[in-house]
Amino acid sequence: MQQQQQQQNEIGKNGDLSSLGTDFEMCLTRLLTSLSLSLSLSKQQTGIQKLKNLLDNPSSKNNENNGENNGNVVEEINAQEFMIHYTTCYDMCTQKPPHDYSEALYKKYKEVFEEYIDSVCIPALKSRSGEFLLRELDLRWKNHDIMVRWMSRFFNYLDRYYIARHSYASLKDVGMTCFRDRVYKTLAGAMKDATLTLIDKEREGEQIDRALVKSIVSIFVQMGSDPNSEPLQAYELDFETPMLNVTAAHYKRQAAVWIEEESCPNYLVLAEGCLDMEKDRVQHYLHPSTEPKLMSKIEHEILAEHETKLLEKEGSGVSWLLNNDRKEDLARLFRLFTRIPNGVDPIAKAFKDHVTERGLELVEMATQSINEEGTVSGKQQALPSTVEQSFVQDIIKCHDKYIAFVSECFNDDVVFQRAFKDAFERFCNKSIGEVTIAELLANFCHSVLKKGGKEKLTDEVIEDHLEKIVKLLAYISDKDLFAEIAKQKLATRLLQDQSASEDLERSLLSKLKQCNGAQFTMKMESMVSDIQMAKENNPKYVEWLKEKSAKNNEPMPKTDMNVTILADGSWPTYTVMAMTLPEELTECVKKYEEFYENTYASRKLTWIFGAGSGVTLNIKFAQKPIEISCSTLQASILLLFREFDSLKVEEICEKMGVGIDDLREELPAIMFSKFKLLKHQPANPDEKKRTINALDVITFNDDFTDKARKIKIPKMSKVDRKKVNEIVDQDRDQTILAAVVRVMKSRKTMKHGDIQLEVVNSLKKLFLPEVKKVKKMIEKAIDQEYIERDPDDKMKFRYLA
Repeated sequence: MQQQQQQQNEIGKNGDLSSLGTDFEMCLTRLLTSLSLSLSLSKQQTGIQKLKNLLDNPSSKNNENNGENNGNVVEEINAQEFMIHYTTCYDMCTQKPPHDYSEALYKKYKEVFEEYIDSVCIPALKSRSGEFLLRELDLRWKNHDIMVRWMSRFFNYLDRYYIARHSYASLKDVGMTCFRDRVYKTLAGAMKDATLTLIDKEREGEQIDRALVKSIVSIFVQMGSDPNSEPLQAYELDFETPMLNVTAAHYKRQAAVWIEEESCPNYLVLAEGCLDMEKDRVQHYLHPSTEPKLMSKIEHEILAEHETKLLEKEGSGVSWLLNNDRKEDLARLFRLFTRIPNGVDPIAKAFKDHVTERGLELVEMATQSINEEGTVSGKQQALPSTVEQSFVQDIIKCHDKYIAFVSECFNDDVVFQRAFKDAFERFCNKSIGEVTIAELLANFCHSVLKKGGKEKLTDEVIEDHLEKIVKLLAYISDKDLFAEIAKQKLATRLLQDQSASEDLERSLLSKLKQCNGAQFTMKMESMVSDIQMAKENNPKYVEWLKEKSAKNNEPMPKTDMNVTILADGSWPTYTVMAMTLPEELTECVKKYEEFYENTYASRKLTWIFGAGSGVTLNIKFAQKPIEISCSTLQASILLLFREFDSLKVEEICEKMGVGIDDLREELPAIMFSKFKLLKHQPANPDEKKRTINALDVITFNDDFTDKARKIKIPKMSKVDRKKVNEIVDQDRDQTILAAVVRVMKSRKTMKHGDIQLEVVNSLKKLFLPEVKKVKKMIEKAIDQEYIERDPDDKMKFRYLA
């Protein structure tokens, strides 16, 4: 009774049979009537007749809008009437043998389904074809599903005990098996053909009944519910595989037409549209597992098969897209070809070649500017400053443009990042004449960080420039060369008070340090700190002078002097000259030496007069007095002409105690520039202009005048490229030697080739060591007893602790 009560409660909840049609009426009536007659169960017959009367008189309300073949609908059965049928089945299955009819009831259940399908369903389906067949099948399947569900409920007792005890197929499985064996296996081919026809019509642009296709596809899926087979076996074998083959053939034909008739951008639009539509089909009526297989088939036919021809299309291929900045089309090209294995590799190669070509064009244009200058002068010149600035700005623009392509068109894909990096590394390590791009980047930093530039830049613009220079430096193999030149330029700005902002200087160093490590900027950071210490130290010197003058009752010196103490080893190497200074400057030097000895007794000062600047002279020329700011050496030269009207170059050298090369660096700025404070008379009139020789006569130009009351003489601070290269080579030797020792200390024993490889790998971020130099430093490490050869293997080395 407890079981019956549970069934009654279930019917109370789900007793709505309004969707059950004539098919259910016929099947149920046949089953129960057959069993009742054969077993002479009058009570059961009465119940069945009562149910039959209900089925024969369906409610007109439930008969509305049911469709052509939906049949009459059974009026709702209440729980009490349902229990009559359930109890009848219960009584037939709970009698003691020989009156237990469970086995007969189970067999008859299957026979009635088979008889009904063979006599009613199959004839109705075979009389139709195409879409009409699919509609009839859809109706029959839905009715059959309803019948199986409700019959399983009426005979639930049979399912729960008799079938479970004997491990037989459930009533639901029996009903589904009957449909699969008698309907599906007979009509699977016709179902597939009719369904594919509808899908093909939709691909051609016709409207189809998607709900119908979805229902038919669900039949294919559910026919794989056999526990003895894979869940989707029927769907995959009977429908999916043929559908994939038909789809592939369809798009193979389409792609063959498009590749001949359409441009590359149009082809891509068509291809993307087809892929989107097919994905939409999967979402609406195909099984989700079909999507990757379907997409793969289409991608192969419309993308992989035609990639080369599509990318190389004249007037619209990938090169044309890049040349014409067709970002939207390039983004679509990338989206599509990421779908196929290695599909983006040819696009990345084309992108790399394009960027490389653009960069090499910029290098060639800059090289031509040198050649044009050389044609006039008869020798190759340095890159003109305007061309130099323009070149670096063009490189920055090129970088900004194509890094945007990588981000916006290629989704920052690692393949395109590598292609972009390879392209920039290729042309950024070219030389323009004798000038490396590393030098140009250092010069550009100098131009934006020094005071008095031709173009007034805001701090934000300068920061942006510096950020981009540091990014470009990542592609330079000779970063140590950049560092050396940048250090010399920084020294010039700091010592000549040309730095626009200490904050910007520190900002650049911070960016360089972040990208290249602390060792890269250590010396330059020390230089900036020295200047800061000088600013703090000079007021102390002034205070000391005041105290000394007051103590000795002496007047303060008329000449002010600021001194910068440079840490040995951090700054560029300067020439130390024992020159004879003018009396005024000599007095200043003596005073500062006294102060420094009193303050730092254990330290020794070495004066570098050649680096001095900012000496202010008030000179009375014939027309008007002019205040002139110049270097220490220039001031010393000019002060000589207080006593002499003219002097030979060799006489100036003798009186000042300097070499002629020092004068050749200092005199042009006050003799050949627009500030012609001195006149030059060559001893040999045939000598080339602006050449300074020992016997040339220098005369003070008393007629000099200028619109300004104050003028500043620029100090010639041209980097000696040859000297810089020598310094860099020496530093590299030491760096390679240190790397050899460091590697051997870590590994203890290594083969010769392995040492070379590891040393190169450890240093390539700073510079690319030459193999012959690595070999040389290995030998030097042996000489200095850091390592030794293995006595048993000459190509093997051991570290000496």
